[in-house]
Amino acid sequence: MLQLRLQTAFLLLLGQLLLGGLGWFLAGRWPWIGLIPALVLLWFAWRLGVVFREEAERRTRRYRTAAAAWTAVMSQIPGLLLLPFWAPDWIYSLWQGTFLPVAALLERYRPGLGQVVVPWLWASAAAIVLLFAGAGREVPAPAPPPVRAAPGEWVPARRLADVQKRGVRVR
Repeated sequence: MLQLRLQTAFLLLLGQLLLGGLGWFLAGRWPWIGLIPALVLLWFAWRLGVVFREEAERRTRRYRTAAAAWTAVMSQIPGLLLLPFWAPDWIYSLWQGTFLPVAALLERYRPGLGQVVVPWLWASAAAIVLLFAGAGREVPAPAPPPVRAAPGEWVPARRLADVQKRGVRVR
């Protein structure tokens, strides 16, 4: 299970960096087209959460939603804790670059508002964690369909009324 969690966290981080690079590139040139990587990242986080849940349920007997939440948090730890302190600004911009077109559009149509939003782009990590954990939540197993007896088959009585109707005493 640990290997699955590490692989999934790495895949989520890698997808975020690749789409962040695309969003960072498009933010200064075509911000409307730059919104597409943001939507793709949200879809990717949701879909990866579904795949993670299915794989974890297949590999383990007991699966908890907390496993998906911790896996998503593991993918965001480098960006939240380490990148602002040691990485140059352009690398940190790659990590949160998927949502830079949103700030560019706000700056274009409401000057000054885009610069206010940029320091809050770290909150996109919380959105990704929530999407991943929401898609990876436990799904209860469906109840088996009731088995109908064919005419003439013996079926044990299920209710007291059925037993009393047939004239058998029940203690």
